[in-house]
Amino acid sequence: MLHHNNTLAEVVSVLLEMLRTKESEVLLRNTRDAVKVKYIARCGDPTKSAIMSDLTRYAAELVIYELDQTVTELEMSGRTATAVKCDCLFYSSYELPCRHIFDERRKSGN
Repeated sequence: MLHHNNTLAEVVSVLLEMLRTKESEVLLRNTRDAVKVKYIARCGDPTKSAIMSDLTRYAAELVIYELDQTVTELEMSGRTATAVKCDCLFYSSYELPCRHIFDERRKSGN
């Protein structure tokens, strides 16, 4: 911990330790994210693999989550969705395929 009465050498030492800790945290997080990406990409699902290779990690995770969701008839009532567009908040916000678009694609055999 730093205090006002620390020497310059002590302050530098503490700051270097903080930097090493931060670098370790970043490396751990990046490794964890890379493992998740590899796991999803190798899951055997060609659709998810294509999503992971075509989009950023963040966008791919959002789209894969939407892909895995089940849409009820009640949820679809009053919703305007086609195989390419939807009026839901997710699509309006991200302009990425939502669960409603995926549902429409499934119904049409795509």
